Amino acid sequence: MLLLLIPVYISSCKTANLFVKKERKKGEIRNISDFKLIKNTEQNDLVFNTLFFKKFQTEVNINDKTRSFKGNLFIRKDNSIIVSVLPLMGIELFRIKFVPDSIYILDRTKKKITVAGYDYLWDKFFIDIDFNAVQNILLDQFFCYPASDLDKNCIKKFKHYIRRDQYVLQSMKNGRYSRKSKKNNFKDLIYQEYTIAPDIFKIISCYINDFGSNSRFKIDYQNFIELQQYVFPSVFSIKGERAGSLFNMNIEFRSIEIDGESKISFRHSDKYEIEHLK
Repeated sequence: MLLLLIPVYISSCKTANLFVKKERKKGEIRNISDFKLIKNTEQNDLVFNTLFFKKFQTEVNINDKTRSFKGNLFIRKDNSIIVSVLPLMGIELFRIKFVPDSIYILDRTKKKITVAGYDYLWDKFFIDIDFNAVQNILLDQFFCYPASDLDKNCIKKFKHYIRRDQYVLQSMKNGRYSRKSKKNNFKDLIYQEYTIAPDIFKIISCYINDFGSNSRFKIDYQNFIELQQYVFPSVFSIKGERAGSLFNMNIEFRSIEIDGESKISFRHSDKYEIEHLK
């Protein structure tokens, strides 16, 4: 298969305003089965071997402390995700590698590599996810929550309804959720919800409420662009909250290559100190 280099620049592409219809007549959205909704959405997933997100810009706010940086991100499907983090002056400070069983954080200034498990993301960003979930969040695809849920086909059990001219796919029926709400019986309940645009069958938001740990997490996908034969978000907004601690991240991608020649490695000097977090 020939490799295709597809650079996509946000400023010159169609955005969500052209893909998502703004006004509808009542009853215009045709209701479909849960199976059909899931299938239609999954059929729009990107098919690729590698993805290179070039020159993204990010602003991160943790408990009212804000940092801005830019970087590059490389995905080798189901194998690894590597992020190069650069401050505004353009000199790389960190390189982060996600693989199925570990996270590696390379600190250029301290000449140090920290190796952690995925519970590191729970400690920092209030979400219990694994490699597959990280990958699918970046790809605007379904994932099962929490990471400890061994049922990788959990999405097939979700039910949907129509809300404000959009499909809402949720981990429990409205009736059951309402009954628990009235009884305030949310102990150990995890609620997961996807909002799907009917015009393009793409996920436009994912919301998770983990009542047992008093944590919430929401991802919004915006400014969809044409990427080869696909439609893909160029802006991600991620918000997390746990017991009063807040996390907020906004990411804007400027250019995306599908199966191109660009890549990021994780090479480093043998002089780097390696620390394993317990």
